[in-house]
Amino acid sequence: MSSTHTYPEVIALKSFIKDENCTAKQLDASYKIHEFLTPAVLCINTIEIVVQLQDEYDDLSVNNPLLTIVLCLQELELIEDSTDYLNWLQFQNIKKSTEKLRSYYQHMVGIIPNLRPKFANNTITSFIPGLDYELNSNSMFYLRQNEIT
Repeated sequence: MSSTHTYPEVIALKSFIKDENCTAKQLDASYKIHEFLTPAVLCINTIEIVVQLQDEYDDLSVNNPLLTIVLCLQELELIEDSTDYLNWLQFQNIKKSTEKLRSYYQHMVGIIPNLRPKFANNTITSFIPGLDYELNSNSMFYLRQNEIT
């Protein structure tokens, strides 16, 4: 198996987690707002937020806290990259708007400015390149191999 040192993005992720006292864990179904989204709680220092995750590759079943953090950060990136609520729904491939979804999106848009200073260049990142995630290659393949430390 490849070494962590082969993947600078994994080193950067672990450094961020340590420096920002970052944790994440999946929540139970009572926090669910849509059938295609899985709720998790993300803590970055003193900021604690419920994030609704798109877990299309079933990464949460691997039970690796690093993967849960990556998924949470990907959702924050997605919200930050969206131009508005309807654009975010399109990114998520959600066809029907609901009040819960709209409220969630608006809440998250309000939190994003408080999170930016925690990241280099005030830019939220999940650290893992999108192509690695989509193709299950390099750093993402490494994380999906139950690597938890």
